[in-house]
Amino acid sequence: MVIVPRPGIVGESYSMDTEQIVQRIFKIDKRIRYVAMVDSEYHLLESKMRGGIATLTSEEVDRNFYSIAPPIVLDAVAKLEPYYGSFSVLSIRYEKVVAVYCRSPDYIIALTLNPEVETPFLDKIANAIREIFIQ
Repeated sequence: MVIVPRPGIVGESYSMDTEQIVQRIFKIDKRIRYVAMVDSEYHLLESKMRGGIATLTSEEVDRNFYSIAPPIVLDAVAKLEPYYGSFSVLSIRYEKVVAVYCRSPDYIIALTLNPEVETPFLDKIANAIREIFIQ
């Protein structure tokens, strides 16, 4: 069970279990393949693949990765926050998935998305940079 603040109502909250939160995240978009929920101490609270989606990794690989990746990745990102401001979302495009880290006040949510999720400007820049080295 986790405590979730009520939007717009200062000091009020309600409890929701991590499974409910994960199911609400899956409802955001059908292209979300996987959700991991990590607390502020980097403890893995939930790790769930969307039903009916072929997994690319085993459950053990997912749990191991999302137990160690957030402190490494997010601590590195945090080093630039004094200069760039607070981090809110980080995405990593792989060939087969897009991995995303989102920060909420008390949790880190890690997602994998189907690869067709568009990041047009970033893709345009990355392709242009690759072209420089092909010539």
